[in-house]
Amino acid sequence: EAAQEYKDCISASLEALKKQKEELMATISATEVETEDLFKQMETERQKTVVKLRDLQPFLKKQKDRTVARMKQTKQQMVMQKEQHMELFSDPLCFLRNLIIELEEKRALPACRLMQESGRILKWNKKKVEFKHPVAVPLVIKNKMSHFTDSGPSLDRAIKKLKDSVASCY
Repeated sequence: EAAQEYKDCISASLEALKKQKEELMATISATEVETEDLFKQMETERQKTVVKLRDLQPFLKKQKDRTVARMKQTKQQMVMQKEQHMELFSDPLCFLRNLIIELEEKRALPACRLMQESGRILKWNKKKVEFKHPVAVPLVIKNKMSHFTDSGPSLDRAIKKLKDSVASCY
């Protein structure tokens, strides 16, 4: 009879252990299924992210190409405006060069000829031709350039925000 009690006790323990084993196996199976689902979800999200980032590349290239084209066009406009502006210096510069040459020639004259020409030289010297000096770089050229230099910090902030946003997702 004692042996039967031990057998019954062992059987009860065995049943409890088998039940625990089944519960543990069910938990393991559920964990496997759930983690497999999570892995599939992660792969789907990875693929979506790759597509989104890949789609971003043509957009960024298009923006880069547009910006570079605008800069090139602006540079060409600036060159034309600079050339137009430089023309303002042309006539006064030519006049001054000619006058300098003429005065250097007069200075090299023998004393008697120099005295004959002195009246004309003194008359010119009193007159002193004044020229309006245009600004070195016109404001229109500076403004065109400032458009690009002013947009740099905005672009830096946008890039940092995008990088931070992407980095915080992963």
